[in-house]
Amino acid sequence: MTGFALSQRALLGYLRTLIRSGQVSAVRVGDPYYLGLLGYLLSKFSGLPLTLRVASDYDAAYEKAGLRAYPRLLRSRRIEKRIERFIFRRAKLIVAPNLAYQSFAVANGARPECCAIVPFGGLLHPAHFDEPSDRPSVRAEAGLGQRPLVVSVMRLEPVKHAADLVDVLDLVRRDCPDVACAVVGDGSQRGEMLARVDLLNLGDSFFLLGNQSQRWIASILANADVVVAPMMGRALVEAALSGTPIVAYDTDWHGELIDDGETGILVPHGDLAAMASAVCELLTQRESGNTMGELARLRAMDSMSRNTVMEAEREAWVRLVPDLVYQDPTHPHRSDKTERVDPR
Repeated sequence: MTGFALSQRALLGYLRTLIRSGQVSAVRVGDPYYLGLLGYLLSKFSGLPLTLRVASDYDAAYEKAGLRAYPRLLRSRRIEKRIERFIFRRAKLIVAPNLAYQSFAVANGARPECCAIVPFGGLLHPAHFDEPSDRPSVRAEAGLGQRPLVVSVMRLEPVKHAADLVDVLDLVRRDCPDVACAVVGDGSQRGEMLARVDLLNLGDSFFLLGNQSQRWIASILANADVVVAPMMGRALVEAALSGTPIVAYDTDWHGELIDDGETGILVPHGDLAAMASAVCELLTQRESGNTMGELARLRAMDSMSRNTVMEAEREAWVRLVPDLVYQDPTHPHRSDKTERVDPR
């Protein structure tokens, strides 16, 4: 702890030096807990506004899987909640990628007038915006052949409900015995999932592919027949951009991107039988599934495009710091007297 305290003191000093350079207009942090406290101190020292990007609904994560944001540093959820409310009430701008995460912030003290939605699109690798038909096949490389393929991209953690995929595949294979499931990602549940695969005798059909490059992920999503999403963040956007039909639990923010029966299929959270049934439906009714995939891609291309995200972020920051505009000579907020910054 002494080493940690000294390192954080040095970090705080370094950040204060950057601020004193006069080139910093706001302090931005990535969570309302430890980073929030660090940002708050910098804001108080400098007089700059404190801003925050909400990356998750931390209440939902704790309710579903008992996960705290900083289990080693902050010893209880009660302490985390006190810090969370303290920071949310003092942030001048809270940016969330969707309504679900914004609602979490407001429920915990954020002022609605200080909140803005900036979608995930700015965090995505450009390969996910490529035409699906132009993406190379990686099936042979992964040993998947030409079997019907179900894919998921996620951390193998309880909060993502990764282990559900094994039982979903077991149910799907009862009606579609040739199906394979490939999961991209890694995490603490890898061993548990492999043990369950062995128990259900799914070894020739269930593939844990580990962490892969974003271009590789973009390819396998486009190569799949169905994407299964027990719980996804921006990976759900990547799935939609692949044009492959999606089956997702109706949880977290999924319903903001997936309209049931139109841009995918939503099933009740935790209902393995319903998820398996929906996968079989998409595998057997290819035409309707392809239509859903195409509509999901169109929606994601519209709502997550670089221009859409830049405009949303621009408007959020201009509300906070009116003299800031982005490097766009056609933008109405620009003037020769303003400081121009790049949103990246």
